[in-house]
Amino acid sequence: MKLATTAVLALLAMAAAAHADSVDMRFTGIGAGRAVAVRINGIQHNLHAGQLNHEILSRSGPTAPNLGALATYCVDFHEYVSSHSQTYQVARLTDAPVTSGNNGMAQHQADAIGRLYTYANGQQYGIDNNFAAAFQLAIWEVVADMTTESSTLSMASGTFRASNLNAGTTSYLNTLLGVATNLSIAPMVTVRALTNDGAQDQLFESVVIPLPGAAGLATVGLAGVCFSNRRRRV
Repeated sequence: MKLATTAVLALLAMAAAAHADSVDMRFTGIGAGRAVAVRINGIQHNLHAGQLNHEILSRSGPTAPNLGALATYCVDFHEYVSSHSQTYQVARLTDAPVTSGNNGMAQHQADAIGRLYTYANGQQYGIDNNFAAAFQLAIWEVVADMTTESSTLSMASGTFRASNLNAGTTSYLNTLLGVATNLSIAPMVTVRALTNDGAQDQLFESVVIPLPGAAGLATVGLAGVCFSNRRRRV
């Protein structure tokens, strides 16, 4: 029995390792969005707010995005994108962003981002520069300033601020900030992060692709325990 149990534990460890999903990815350019001037902790930055285009060069695990082009949104305004291939871990939102002094957001922030993706329903991947910019700004505001689920989000106060936005971006942004804090909206989209301690972390919508092997190995191991028990009772 001890031998069978040890085998099961080893198989389960292999299954867990198989789910350490990752990708090799590089930045290829910007998509829809706008150049914006923001202040982070009182320091001004000129940033692109909007879609970021990446290429997935290799992937491992069922939750990793598919090979090829991937449009993302930034969840980490303290680091930079990399045009060189980097290895990123597929992570839950509560494990992102990974930066110096910051190892993840709270669950209420993750839920707020889920509401943004649910409300946008793919519009964030279109060609509307104002919507793409507003969507990115809303994500940054949630990460920077949504300290509780009842926080009031505003570009005019807090750690993260933006000013002189055009009317179209401002209109979309006001709506999105309201969505982020509307607890009656249930997040219906699975959003995950691609994290790298040294490169900018990104968000993407995940579609799980089951891979054979991990669950099968665990099932075989459990079957082995049953078989072992049955033999001992005979």
